[in-house]
Amino acid sequence: MALVLRGEWTAETSGGCPKYATWPKNPQFALRPSTSPGAAASYTLTLKQEQQGDGSLHPIGLWVMRSDGTAQRKESMTKADMIGKTKFKATEQQQLSLSLEGGALYVVCASTFDAGLTANFNIALESSEDAAATLTALPASPDARSAESPVGRGATPPTAPQLSADYPPASAAATAPGSGSARQTRACARSGRRRWGAAGRRRRRCVAAPRTTWPASRPPRPDRRSA
Repeated sequence: MALVLRGEWTAETSGGCPKYATWPKNPQFALRPSTSPGAAASYTLTLKQEQQGDGSLHPIGLWVMRSDGTAQRKESMTKADMIGKTKFKATEQQQLSLSLEGGALYVVCASTFDAGLTANFNIALESSEDAAATLTALPASPDARSAESPVGRGATPPTAPQLSADYPPASAAATAPGSGSARQTRACARSGRRRWGAAGRRRRRCVAAPRTTWPASRPPRPDRRSA
């Protein structure tokens, strides 16, 4: 008797075929044979998708990988990890038959060819030689879970930016409306635009800067008009 699980490809869990870097987002399943270590048995995996509203079908496929020794999702894959795979076809059902050894754990990945395609599907495991074999769905990848919410699990919601205690800065206060520096700056701008004298010489522009005072020890200039 076949063991059937129901799954779904959503915008967050449709990672595409292995050529896409996002393939780990796909639904993954842990396959555990019940045979003794080293004893091989034959297994058949069947992937069946539901038709779209317009009756069309996505190209689908599945592959089986060696696990890292734990019932966890695969986030990377090498050629040595791949045990068996199907081709991707726009068909209602794909089937993969292969021989697996007991005492090991395997990860099954079901996907559409392109990433981002959505559909419902069923995946079934059947073996006449190992009826006690199990197939269980693995939790969604952290990337897929965080995509469900802008904040994500375990994250701290963003807070509004806080102004510092000395806001506004001192430079802004120096030119605040009504301050002496602001009035001096406006007066310099007006005087800089004026023209005076018959020759049309432009008056030198003022610069708002602290007024320089001569040291008290400097002697005063002699008055030449009284000489």
